[in-house]
Amino acid sequence: MLTPERLQILHQEYNEAKSTGLHYNVSPPLQSFASELVGLFVRKARAAKQFNSKKIKDSFHRILPPHVIAAFKHCAAVTQEKMASPLDFNPDLPHYWSSHPRDTTFGAFTKYFSSSFSGFSICHPIYDDDIMHLTLRHAIYSAINSPPDIPTATFMILPCWGRSLSTNAYMAIYNQSNHMCSLKGTISPQNLQFADIPFWNDSCTPLPKHHWDLQIIAVWNTQARLNLNNPEWLNHLAQSIPEAKWNTTRVSNDAHIRMPPLGTPPPGLNNSRDNSLATS
Repeated sequence: MLTPERLQILHQEYNEAKSTGLHYNVSPPLQSFASELVGLFVRKARAAKQFNSKKIKDSFHRILPPHVIAAFKHCAAVTQEKMASPLDFNPDLPHYWSSHPRDTTFGAFTKYFSSSFSGFSICHPIYDDDIMHLTLRHAIYSAINSPPDIPTATFMILPCWGRSLSTNAYMAIYNQSNHMCSLKGTISPQNLQFADIPFWNDSCTPLPKHHWDLQIIAVWNTQARLNLNNPEWLNHLAQSIPEAKWNTTRVSNDAHIRMPPLGTPPPGLNNSRDNSLATS
């Protein structure tokens, strides 16, 4: 089942993708809008079935509130949503990236690990430790290897399972690459209300209340920092997302951050390009 709003969004995306020729290369060929909707639910259920953890399964339905996406769009130049789905992407952003090639039917860019991230993106992946680690690693590698004049910033929204950041698997790669990463803010479970779920299978069952913080981590290169050249950009973001606790005193747009040579991954990122491609 879909909410009327999500059904309208999908129908519009379907027609726009058709009019721009995105349907021509889809295989097997498309039959109808209705059949593609069924396919979306089948793929979603198949993806969730890969995991035994209920926490991970539930994370397929944990969607960032619209005002959070809007804040990053207006205050941090975000135009892309990574690791989304036609069933849950935010239509206020011009572009979204999904994991399945057939999602181009609904206007998605696909295979997000097959090429470097670029531009300004927000990414809220499912809560599997391996996937979160791989996504953060790919974002770091993309920022390092982006051409110097191309801004690349990925704002990662990741759960913190314990009181200490060190309890999270992805923090190992964060600590090894802290010249590229910055913890900008934290949203406590008491202050965050996830968005209403726009799709469900048999019944619209509310998700259990989460009990972990969400960390807001910026992964960026020098040009992205320069593009956010208004020293008040993070203060504006903090005002737009008041439920977060922000590290506004640590903001720096210094263009002379230490960078490794282009094409050289930092410790922990050896062969990450090959590993990322192998998962796509």
